[in-house]
Amino acid sequence: MLACALLASCGKAAKQTLRLNLVPGNTYALSVRTSSDAVIAGPNGNNIPISATSVNTFTLQAGDIDSHG
Repeated sequence: MLACALLASCGKAAKQTLRLNLVPGNTYALSVRTSSDAVIAGPNGNNIPISATSVNTFTLQAGDIDSHG
């Protein structure tokens, strides 16, 4: 049920374009923070709020860069 609620809200998220001015051979760290708030119905009918946050950091090394960056 929670997964359905989270997936239903994914389509409503604003689309973002990430442009990076990468230099071939340089190493970069990209950190992505995602948070969500949801509510589920408890056994007695009360709403139970659920919040989740995750931070993921990726390290990448730029290789060949095309004309779009």
